Amino acid sequence: MTEETLDKIKIMTGAEEKVGLEGYSNVVIGPISISRWIEDGDDEYIKGELRKNLLLVEEIIAEVRQEVLEAVQEAKKK
Repeated sequence: MTEETLDKIKIMTGAEEKVGLEGYSNVVIGPISISRWIEDGDDEYIKGELRKNLLLVEEIIAEVRQEVLEAVQEAKKK
């Protein structure tokens, strides 16, 4: 460890989502993940930081999900 990371821990949060489509097909979004260094702390602090990571990852998944669903709807029009 370097002096910069001496009192820090690295956390990683990731997620993926399977979006069901018509005709029993689906699209898997992800995995999308984020890793970062945080100050070392108690369990509640670490859980809070993990939740922040999860919110970021879920926000990106939601954006990609919307893009996928819009593309499917657009393809149906053709």
